[in-house]
Amino acid sequence: MFLPENVKRIIELLSSSLFKAYAVGGCVRDAIMGREVSDYDITTSAQPQEVEKVLSENGIKYIETGLKHGTITALIEHTPYEITTFRTDGKYSDNRHPESVQFVNDIKDDLSRRDFTINAIAYNDADGFIDLFGGKEDIENKIIRTVGNSNKRFNEDALRIMRALRFSSQLGFTIEENTEKAIFDNKELLKNIAYERIFTELKKLILGDNASIVLTKYFEIIKVVIPELSETCFDSISFAPKSDYIRLAILLSETEGVSEVLKRLRVSNEVFDKVTKLIEYKNAEMADSVCIKKLLNALGEDLFFDLIEYKKAICLSQKEDVSKLESAALEAGRIIQSNEPFRIQDLDINGFDLMKLGFEGKEISEVLEKLLAEVIVNPEKNKKDILLNLAKKL
Repeated sequence: MFLPENVKRIIELLSSSLFKAYAVGGCVRDAIMGREVSDYDITTSAQPQEVEKVLSENGIKYIETGLKHGTITALIEHTPYEITTFRTDGKYSDNRHPESVQFVNDIKDDLSRRDFTINAIAYNDADGFIDLFGGKEDIENKIIRTVGNSNKRFNEDALRIMRALRFSSQLGFTIEENTEKAIFDNKELLKNIAYERIFTELKKLILGDNASIVLTKYFEIIKVVIPELSETCFDSISFAPKSDYIRLAILLSETEGVSEVLKRLRVSNEVFDKVTKLIEYKNAEMADSVCIKKLLNALGEDLFFDLIEYKKAICLSQKEDVSKLESAALEAGRIIQSNEPFRIQDLDINGFDLMKLGFEGKEISEVLEKLLAEVIVNPEKNKKDILLNLAKKL
């Protein structure tokens, strides 16, 4: 397995101080699969204060990011590397966090507390792969399986249920039989998990290549956290671009109370606005340039083209013709390219011009809206003298 120089350096520095140290978790899994590795986690037998001592002696800056759980983050060339002491977890009382952790010296104890076999593999250049639970074999066979007893793993941390679904969607892996049974048996535990944590996993799930398959198969699980959810449009997701808000809009397109669901999931204001607007305009007509200009005004250029993608995905899943939508996209492109007016700021007149005519307060914005409506239908009227005359008549 290839390790970047900085990761090798940290492992070698800890090893030369007579500690064990390995790359562990997702970085090892992704490397075995030939996927791009975005960040590397390191696990070590060194206690947190011993890790700090090794880093300090070698001029490496660090942050105490999770001292209680044994995590120090080394900073090399502005890149963070999490280093966590081998540990076992104490009792989980909230189905999410251990009440305590105990630092240990044996890598086996550390790997045995992890969620899935594919994430319980460690590696360094000296020892090679430490794979005590058949993780490499499960990667080869494309299987998601818990480490040890599945019910115990999900009772410890119920978010692992969503993580299993997310990995199945992202990696195209099948969830092993006993693990799957435990997911269904323990699904109600998801009610104990903070909605923002669930949304983080749900977002990754819907962006996966196998999102529609996983959502269909595990609809009952998603319903625990979004009881309002309708099952009608999951197939459409696989036809949509990998945009979180477009796919989220498709997921929720037939759902009652979309705003309430989004607030509960603690989505960002930007995602909230985009999803609600896409759903609001999902049946909007795009029959001619006037309709298109009105939509461009209401949505803005970027969200207009997102609406096209949203509608296309639903049409494609239902084997419907999308040529009218593609024509609408071309027409919108022409309107934008030729600078045809579709926004207030495109008018050849502004609020100051209207003030000179004696308009004031709310009247100004109302008149501008009426002038825009006229110009959208008749773009040739977007000339200052014509608009001033129209305004005087108003």
